[in-house]
Formats: sequence, C-alpha cells, structure tokens
Amino acid sequence: MFILMKNRETRNKILLILGFIIFVRIGSIIPIPGINSEYMESIISGSGFQFFNMITGNSFSKMSLFALSISPYITASIIIQLMTVIIPKLEDLSKDGKTGQEKIQKITNITGIIMGFIQSFFMAVGLGSRGLLNPYTWWMVLIATCIWTLGATILIIMGEKITKLDLGNGISFILLFNILSTFPGDLIVVYERFSYDSKPVAIALKQFLAIAVFMVFLAGCIYLNLSEKRIQIRFSRKSINSEQGKDLPISLNICNVMPVIFTGSIISMVNIAATFSSNQILLTISKYLSPNNWFITGSLKYTLGCIVYILLAYFFANFYLDIAFNATEIAQRLKAQGATIPGIRPGKPTSEFLHKNAFEMMVLGTGLMLCIVLGASLVCNIFGIGVLSIGGTSILICVNVIIETYKKIKTAAQSVRVQSYYKKKNSRKSLFQMKGVYNV
Repeated sequence: MFILMKNRETRNKILLILGFIIFVRIGSIIPIPGINSEYMESIISGSGFQFFNMITGNSFSKMSLFALSISPYITASIIIQLMTVIIPKLEDLSKDGKTGQEKIQKITNITGIIMGFIQSFFMAVGLGSRGLLNPYTWWMVLIATCIWTLGATILIIMGEKITKLDLGNGISFILLFNILSTFPGDLIVVYERFSYDSKPVAIALKQFLAIAVFMVFLAGCIYLNLSEKRIQIRFSRKSINSEQGKDLPISLNICNVMPVIFTGSIISMVNIAATFSSNQILLTISKYLSPNNWFITGSLKYTLGCIVYILLAYFFANFYLDIAFNATEIAQRLKAQGATIPGIRPGKPTSEFLHKNAFEMMVLGTGLMLCIVLGASLVCNIFGIGVLSIGGTSILICVNVIIETYKKIKTAAQSVRVQSYYKKKNSRKSLFQMKGVYNV
C-alpha cells in the first residue's frame, strides 16, 4: 500500500475513490424534503425491507437522495443476464470478449437508470399514499421520483468511473461501504441483546460466543473465496510459452456472490410488493420468504421458504456460470496457444471437461455460500436478534469485495514496482552516458 501511495497517479486514484465514497455516504444520510420519518420508522422493521435497507446502507430508511442506492443496477443486471438467454444478439455480445462485455455494460447501465425511474415512481406512489410524503400531491410524487432517479443515475455513473480506475469494481465498492456503514448499529443491537438482564460473567460468555460464531462465518467466507481447484495444462514445444506445464485455477466461489445478491433482491422485491399492495396472497407468500420467520420454534412452517431461497440461488448460480467461466472460450484459447490438458483432446472434449469441473465447483461453492447465509439466519433467529447487516450475506459480500480489491491493488503495486525499476535503470543508463560524454 505504501508503494502505491508513493506513486502519484495511483495515489490520486485512491483519493478520488475515497472522495466518491464520502460523497455517497453524505448523500445517504440527508433525507429529501417532505419525508415523514415517523412513517419510515414504523415500516422499516417489516419483513421485506432488511435486505433492501442493508444494500442501500440505511439510505432507504432515511429516504435520502440515494434511497434506492444500487438496487436499480442490481435489478438491471438480473434482467439483462436473463435476456441474454432469450435474445440472440445479447448472447452474441456476451461471448464477444471485452468489446461485447463493454456493450453489455452500457446496456445494463441504461437499463439501470430506467429501472431507477420505475422503482422511484412506484415507491413515491405506493409509500407516499400511505403517509411517506407530506403532502401527498402529484407534484410531490414528481419531485421525489426525479430526486431518487437522479440519485440512482449518479451512483451508476460513479460506479462506472471507479471501475475505470482499475482498482476494483465501482458498484462493489459502493455496496461494500453501504454495508460497512450499517455495522456499528448492528453491533450495538448485539451488545444490548446479550447484556440485557444478565450477570457480568454471563454477559462476557455470551459476547465471547457471539464473537466466536462470527469468526466461524468469517473463516467460511475466506475459505470460500480463496479455495480453488487447479487443472494441469501442458504447452507444446512449438508454443511461444515454452513452459513444461501450468495450472488453470477454477475458484470455489466461481460465481462470486451474485447468486445470493440476486436471490435476496428477488425475495426483497416480492416482500416489498406485498407491503405495497396489501394483497393477502402476496402477504402470505412474503411471510414464507422472509428470513425473519425462518427457524423460529413457534412457526417452523415458514422455514419452508428456505427451499425457494435455495432453488433460486442455484438457478442464478447455474445461469451465471457461463458468464463467470466460459469453458468454450477458454478451450479455444488453450488450443490457440498450443496447450492441452493431459488425457483430454483439444477442442470440444476440453470444453466439456472444463465445464464439468466448473459446474462441480459451482455446486460446492453455492452450497457453502447457502450454509453461511442460512446458518447466520438460524443463529440470529435463535437468539432473537432478527436479520442483521453483519449476517451471512453481508459478510460474504464484504469478504469477496475486499479480497478482489486486494488482488487488484497487489497487481497495481507490482506494476508500479516494475515501472519504478525501469525508471531507475534508465536514469542510471542516462547518467553513465552523460559521464562518458564528459570524459570525452
């Protein structure tokens, strides 16, 4: 990190990212005019809003400029990735390397802005009619819709700008700091829950137990992100790469945290829709889908909602697998480089072999991810804490973003180190040449 700060260009990038994050956090705590804060306090503890409030960094509960935060972008990502299966042109773009991915990204950003407007409008109308907006008039609905749409647009553009700095994914940075901003409040909730009406020894024991459980989940998240399966590959002697062999890593967390983010977003949408409509069927479904109602002794029937959660997570993981690990493209690249997997013929057999191994890692990785998420929900509900931001999903997201950012920063540091080495080498060479001139 020190060598990065010594490099002027990298230092400016880091300071710019910090400036963006500070701006986001300031904009997340200032409510827009005409908001009834008492109404928000009465509904924010409802079953459908915890996940949504977490990914917005409590900006939803405050109804600030960034009340929607990056949720429109997440919704747009789900829509576009589903559309790649239905629309052939989008599928071709997704397979068209870096150029195609950049076009897909632009389409996702535009869709995110559109979704921001739609979500803002329905939020202004749905919650405004129930007491959120004061006064509830058409012009107040219009003002709130425009402000929230503008906030979502700013975050999408800001995320794009941060990504282009090559120190990490911009949307992931915003999501990370949104979640981290909710940690202090949740720590206070845990402390008060375990220190209520207890003796000092019992308080210390409960707090130690809470820390131990948290460390177990943290260790699981780290293991998930760092574990990988290595497939041996060999290069032919005619290949430019003259190495005898190399390893092709397939990460256990091959689908990243996308399955749980997408699943949480879908379930959150259903719960919020049920709150808006007051439809009895939707309200019953939302009770089953609410993590608040899972693993509670008095109402174990609602734990059946876990099955839907698991099925959705595996659906999105399987769907996202080809995007995260394109076996066909990797097999073609290996063939072009004169590389083979021992015992596997080049071309289609290599592609099938890689896809099989990637699928196995996806199944195992998603299973461990679900154990962490559902395990955290089980612990929270057993101790009567409810859904916390420091639960399984948030720890998964934070650990994943931090590790990926560390890898990016490490790569940047190596690049800076190499540039510094050659700069010193060239300066010494110039110095020797000058000495030679003077000696003549």
